[in-house]
Amino acid sequence: GLFSRVRPIPMSSLRTVRGAPVFSQFGQDKLLALCREQVPEVTSVYAEYMHLIEVSDSLSESEEAILYRLLEYGPRIPLGAWVGSRFVVIPRPGTQSPWSSKATDIARNCGLGKVRRMERGAVFFVADKHGLPLPYERLERLKPVLHDRMTQVVVLKIEHGVALFAEHTPRPLVTVD
Repeated sequence: GLFSRVRPIPMSSLRTVRGAPVFSQFGQDKLLALCREQVPEVTSVYAEYMHLIEVSDSLSESEEAILYRLLEYGPRIPLGAWVGSRFVVIPRPGTQSPWSSKATDIARNCGLGKVRRMERGAVFFVADKHGLPLPYERLERLKPVLHDRMTQVVVLKIEHGVALFAEHTPRPLVTVD
């Protein structure tokens, strides 16, 4: 089966680090308007980056400090509240994003040889006027607004991002007449 060709990633080798908010206030207002077109009861939307880092071994204190400094970028605005329904948007499994390639190279050039790969996703929170999650059928209508289905997927938990790091054994070459 498919899963027999996949190198599983132990959760202990996968780290997550919160990042900066994805949108400025202007961008957040624009996204809220798009969400309200689909689901009128949406009154708040917030997104921040979430970094997924696969490491080959535990990082030392100094390596941790370097990693956190590398991941401090973007707007210096306060992080928002995590309320309402959560969407986790990650690159499509089986691909490596351009951000990942560059960030992984930068980490290694900064002495973080234990970093095998870094990826970046985003965690979205959408709520009604009471800060409550929305019913499932309404959430489904929001997915097209929150991600690009050609390059990204929506998962329920950031831990599901482990699928990004799975390594597959190449299948034998097959030709078709």
